[in-house]
Amino acid sequence: MFLARRREVAEKMAVTVKIGGSEERLLNDLTESWIVDQIYRRRQDRVEVCVVVRIEMAGVNLRLATPSCSSAGGGGRPPNSREQEIVNLWNERKLNSADFTAGSVIAFLQQLRRFIYTC
Repeated sequence: MFLARRREVAEKMAVTVKIGGSEERLLNDLTESWIVDQIYRRRQDRVEVCVVVRIEMAGVNLRLATPSCSSAGGGGRPPNSREQEIVNLWNERKLNSADFTAGSVIAFLQQLRRFIYTC
């Protein structure tokens, strides 16, 4: 039953992550080492790191971006309660600050996975 529910949720959602100029990747295709490498290489090159997470699922349509992203954007409406919970997770991990870490990104994505599969 649990695996069937998890599969059903996964089929109805799209969560992607883009770091800098990298390709947008699906959440389920990411590895921690890829995230660390993408952020570390950019910081070594003294390039500001832009992380964008897009979340599209039932009742949620969000684009979250770290401060160095050129057009962090903002919706034309306030977030609903589910979206606000995700925004709160983003902010708790200090991803709304320029000095975020790869560990913060990884922790947010782990929490996001738990949030998605418990809804």
